[in-house]
Amino acid sequence: MTLPTWSHCIATLNRIDILEQTVRFSVTQTCPPVEIIIVDASEDFVSHCARIQDIVTTFEGPQPRLTYLQAPERSLTRQRNLAIAQATGDILFLFDDDTLMFPDSAEAILKTFAADTGHEIAAAMALNVPDMPGRVSIGDAGRKVTGGGTALKTTLREQPVIAWLWDHLFMMNARSHFIAYDTPRRMHRPDMVRIGPLDLLQVPLLSGYAMAVRASVARKEPFDGSLLSYCPAEDLDASYRFSRHGINVLVETARIHHFEAAAGRIKRKQAITLGLMNLAAFVARNSAQIGRDVPSYYLRYVRRLVAEFLKDGLSRRFTFPQFRGALAAFLPTVAIFRHDRAGFHDWYIGQQKRVLGWPTLPLHPANLPTASSSPQDNKG
Repeated sequence: MTLPTWSHCIATLNRIDILEQTVRFSVTQTCPPVEIIIVDASEDFVSHCARIQDIVTTFEGPQPRLTYLQAPERSLTRQRNLAIAQATGDILFLFDDDTLMFPDSAEAILKTFAADTGHEIAAAMALNVPDMPGRVSIGDAGRKVTGGGTALKTTLREQPVIAWLWDHLFMMNARSHFIAYDTPRRMHRPDMVRIGPLDLLQVPLLSGYAMAVRASVARKEPFDGSLLSYCPAEDLDASYRFSRHGINVLVETARIHHFEAAAGRIKRKQAITLGLMNLAAFVARNSAQIGRDVPSYYLRYVRRLVAEFLKDGLSRRFTFPQFRGALAAFLPTVAIFRHDRAGFHDWYIGQQKRVLGWPTLPLHPANLPTASSSPQDNKG
């Protein structure tokens, strides 16, 4: 079986230690990438570039091409789009800078695409597991540890009542947040599908830290370039649009470990506010039936208020940052739905800057927040 080629496209910000580990796991894949493209929005771009070049050029096996670009602005979506524009591989791995791949992860995904002779698959997602693929030298300092992959939690979530509470009360799955704005809607429930000799789980949406997509699809459906910072919900919107061109699937044999390094993240309250604003912005600009989708959004918004309050309380976050973040999103979302689609891009950038506390000057590296002033906390 001839496997397609793949490009490893990484957007990064102030996480050089874990980025080094990510690149090491990439170059040692059983099926290595033809290239690694990194778009770095860090202040210390020059030293980061040198450290990654040292890893690639001293690797004793086949060396992929390395393209290390400085991001013109701090925006995950624009960084991803810049990497996609540079990529030459058939399949683009858009994994996060803290996604650690097991040695055969890429090969498992490429075999899935190779088996899809009818090009039914638009994009695929690797399986996040609690174990690490090898020794990681930076330790757990600054790490966001969620414990979400523990065997106990997995077992509990398999219980029908717990699964219902997890999905519908706490809204802990992506499908419960996103409004399918196309007509007809394509937000189906996960289901098994047969692709060539493979039985795969078809999923409606993909997690950005584990996403691989056909290059042709990624170029037809770029990430939303109006989003700033780490752009919460950008992966939901992009993978929803990927499904216009085929199905999204989970490849359970492609194992990764999402390390979830905290450096470069924004504060929890800001993350919730921006996430709800972004979900509203997707509907405001893209909805085929705005009168149908705006009420759907606010019904879910009320559910999010309840869910974030409960999650804060049960997690003993008694300042209730996630609940306050959800409350803070209400007036901005009203303004989002009232704004004309004409001129929305520039206007919405200004709205996000106010939430982030960024200057309202035109974006270029000299105007970006420095490490000392940029929020450095976990996302929700």
